[in-house]
Parts: sequence; C-alpha cells; structure tokens
Amino acid sequence: AYVPRTPRVASRDPGAPDVSYSYGVGYGGMPPAVRNLILINVAIFLGMMLLPRQVQGALVGMFGLTPELVIPGGRVWQLGTYMFLHSLQGIGHVFFNMFALWMFGIELEQLWGSKRFLTFYLFCGVAGVQPGGEAREGLLEG
Repeated sequence: AYVPRTPRVASRDPGAPDVSYSYGVGYGGMPPAVRNLILINVAIFLGMMLLPRQVQGALVGMFGLTPELVIPGGRVWQLGTYMFLHSLQGIGHVFFNMFALWMFGIELEQLWGSKRFLTFYLFCGVAGVQPGGEAREGLLEG
C-alpha cells in the first residue's frame, strides 16, 4: 500500500526549516498513479522490443500519432495512445521519460492526489500534441 510522505521535525537548528519530508522506501513508497504509469510504459516498451520490426512498425502506425489521420481518418485514439510509445532505438528515451515522471510525478501526485495527477498527465499528453517534435515519417511517439 502507498504510504504518503509524512512531515517530521527536521532539526533544532534555528536556521533550519521547520519540517522535512520522508518518503517510504521500497515498492510501496511510490504513489499509485506514478507507479502504474511507469509500469505500463516500461511494459509496452519491453513488449515492443520483443516483436519483429514489421510488427513494431504496424503497431506504431496504428497507435503512434499521425496528426493528419486523427480527425479525417477517425484515429482519435492516437491522441492518447501515442503517449505510451517510445523510441525503440535504445533505452535512453524511455529511461529519461520515466525518470522525469518519477522525479516530478511523485511530488505532484502527493500534492494533488492520484485522480487529479492522472487527469493532469493525460491532459498534458493530449494538449502537447504538436506536429514536429519527434516526427519520424509522419508519426509521433511519446
């Protein structure tokens, strides 16, 4: 179970802040939305890496973002699914994406709660759609 950070007295030094925060250690120390988003992203990345290149290409074509096909082609789901696809050229892309999610997501989820954080995460993913960015042959990946 998730254990939120708990305030405790930092020190008796008059110049020190009054409160510091401790984080739970281990699997239960990460808020549920951040943990689940990281698990989902990593699972999709690893699953895609195990597939033949032709199947990878077909899945990226179906679930990666092709802006000109979203409305005219009826592929509206791509506005949400592209966020979970990452470059298969190496582990760096997904690693740094998940590192940033872990680093900033924990703070936001603890501040706002899981539901509000997840809403924010998904809204930013949809609102962040801009042709350009990581465009590769007309496709965008998260």
